[in-house]
Parts: sequence; C-alpha cells; structure tokens
Amino acid sequence: MNGSGLLQDKVVIVTGAGSGIGRTSARLFAAEGARTCLFDINEEANRATAELIAEAGLSASCWQVDVASETAVSGAVAAVVKQF
Repeated sequence: MNGSGLLQDKVVIVTGAGSGIGRTSARLFAAEGARTCLFDINEEANRATAELIAEAGLSASCWQVDVASETAVSGAVAAVVKQF
C-alpha cells in the first residue's frame, strides 16, 4: 500500500479495527501517513491488524477498548492524546 501522504503526521483513531471495515480503514489511513490508533475489544484481532500494517512497512498503536463503555473510550482517547 503506497499512499500520497495526505494524512502525514495526523492522528487517526479507528474503532472496530480488528476486522472488516475498521481493519481496511486502518490500513488505508496508515498508508496515507497517519499515526494510526487501533481500538477494538478483541485484542488478538487488533494486534493482527497492527501486524498487517507492519508488514507494509508502517506502524500502528493498539488499545483494547469496549466502545460501548463511555469510560473506556474516554480513557483510551486520553491515552492517545498523551502519546501523540
């Protein structure tokens, strides 16, 4: 995946990043240069997405998050803000 760098140095949070549309979106955001933050309740699937991104020579950060929990989401977003 080679992107145009459209999102270079931008931070993107992708929910449901462990599969389906979330996984595909995360890979595309990373290819465009975004600092991609993967949120999913399934830690194993989330890490698999990060590995796919790494195989393309890119990187992503993972957080195990239950997006049905406002507290969990708030905490994870705060961690992303602190990291980036």
